[in-house]
Amino acid sequence: MRPDQPLHRYVLRRLNEFIDCSEQHFESRHGAYDDIEMLWLNYVDPDSVDDDGQPKNPNKRAVVVPFTYAACQTVVSHIYSAYTSRPVLLPLRALPPEHDRAAEALEAVLEAKHLRDLTSVRLFAWIQDAIKYGQGRLQSNWESKRELVTETIKAPVNSLLGLWPAHGQRTRQVERVVSEGPVNYNIPPRDYLPDPRVPSWDPQQGEFVGVRMYRSRSYLKQRQREGVYFNVDRIPSGAEVDRATGHELVDNMLPLAGEGSWPASDEPVQLHQIEVRLCPGDWKAEDETTVAPRLTPEVWAFTVANRSTVIQAERIPNRHGKFRVAVMDGALDAHALLSPSHVEIVRGVQEYCDFAYNSRMANIRLGLLQALVYNPELVEEEDIFTTQAGMRIRLKPGVDGRIRSMQEAVQQLPVQDVTAQLVNDVGLSGQLIQKALGVTDTLHGEVSPVARSATEMSGVIQSARTRVGQLGSLMWDQGVTPWGMLEISDAQQFMSEEGYFRLSGKHSRHWPNAQHGRSLIGPRDIQGEIEIAPVDVTMPINPMAEGQLWMQLAMQVAQNQRLDARYNSEEMFEEGARRLGASNIQDFRRSLPPMGVNVMPDERLVSQVQQGNLIPQPAAGNPLAALLQAGGA
Repeated sequence: MRPDQPLHRYVLRRLNEFIDCSEQHFESRHGAYDDIEMLWLNYVDPDSVDDDGQPKNPNKRAVVVPFTYAACQTVVSHIYSAYTSRPVLLPLRALPPEHDRAAEALEAVLEAKHLRDLTSVRLFAWIQDAIKYGQGRLQSNWESKRELVTETIKAPVNSLLGLWPAHGQRTRQVERVVSEGPVNYNIPPRDYLPDPRVPSWDPQQGEFVGVRMYRSRSYLKQRQREGVYFNVDRIPSGAEVDRATGHELVDNMLPLAGEGSWPASDEPVQLHQIEVRLCPGDWKAEDETTVAPRLTPEVWAFTVANRSTVIQAERIPNRHGKFRVAVMDGALDAHALLSPSHVEIVRGVQEYCDFAYNSRMANIRLGLLQALVYNPELVEEEDIFTTQAGMRIRLKPGVDGRIRSMQEAVQQLPVQDVTAQLVNDVGLSGQLIQKALGVTDTLHGEVSPVARSATEMSGVIQSARTRVGQLGSLMWDQGVTPWGMLEISDAQQFMSEEGYFRLSGKHSRHWPNAQHGRSLIGPRDIQGEIEIAPVDVTMPINPMAEGQLWMQLAMQVAQNQRLDARYNSEEMFEEGARRLGASNIQDFRRSLPPMGVNVMPDERLVSQVQQGNLIPQPAAGNPLAALLQAGGA
């Protein structure tokens, strides 16, 4: 597909239509993102002016009271802690029981990959974007890095007489997998281009999803050698790299890879990566050439460089057949194109809080500056304008007999404090922000100013955690579960080599050959019908108390034979240990030899029951009862 071919012109036109359609609707949000950044970073531009040209901050010491930032960070921290409080990030379960081992193996594989990909950091940024901007976006794919290595092998050679075999050595080039696994990427809010004809919270309903990014030409050439891109040498120069991120508005913050960040010898290229759901036979150019002859719906990946050259056009090999993105909304509005952010919801209250606080500061500063009225014929003006501590004002020579009091020469203007009440308004504004976002003092880690009983405090904490927990549950179902299903499908499809992985504590008993919880797992071991297990994302009110509860239950089960036959006291003990903070309790599990079991003959068993030495336990379908009934006991 060269730029001079009709098919290239057709595909480029269709893709640019998608880009223009999305940018037309979503670039209007960029101004709101700028305001969010300014409030989030607690920064006020001292040189900013109003529409009439008057300075907004004449004292150049105005501040943003960080109530919104603190409340949002509390919500983010609570949800992130709830998501990462389990031994694994993505707990899995099998649908049919015969696939339990596959679910346990895949859970271990994904957890190891997440540790290498720093997925927990990307998860925190994902949650923070959802709260800060209204929606967080994550791009997920499976990547395999391979390299050619030289190895020496033994090969049979013909001997001189051909009477006995002989072996020699020779070298060969072998392709080896360096690393493979899921790769996740947080999409910046300004670079995400979804289909505006469907709600942004459900991108799988749309026809396309796009991401804008910038890469150097050397990077594109390397990817072309790997077989990913083509037409790289045909990309024209002149990419726009003025990336507005909001950070450039703040003095001590710099945008990532903005203007001036690229070396002159390796200019940047603007890329639009677009995934389109299409029937390739319908994408037909004027000369009747098509992207592919098939008329079945497929998901294709395209990349446009500098809005002028198509450098990628291929069917997505992922068999899940979905766009490789997942989104989560912090304040979901199912009937809107974009959901509002938590920062925008409380912005009005935050702005009044900033006004009240800065007005109070300005009034205090006015009193401290000592506004004076003086007679320039009686005092030295040089002393009036001094900035030194301990002001001393000299009278001019010959003034002693001309004035009756010093107030005739210098007098301080009375400053009336009209902003004292605003201090209470600042505190009230903070409370309104916390109520709007469902954050209480206890979630902040602060002591309640009102004395409450232990029972009442427990109810307050439970209510606060329930509200934030419901938000976390919705974000889990909307974003984490679809993302996890993408990773499950990709791992089952693309994992190519086996390796040792550490199993979680509750699963290691199902793998008798595991060495200290580690087992050799290959691609065949993770195949099966597997899904994300439902989880409780609400944090416990008192983890220590709940841990002690699990310990007591484990002890009672171990001491009761009937309960021990039905429940697993070891797993209860491990759950209690994890609640108490011992997250790696499974590392101390010992491999016990199998206990010997002596089977009593049926005749002797019936005889012992008849003599009263054995008592059958009542239970539905008890095999012992059936045996006794057959024996006439």
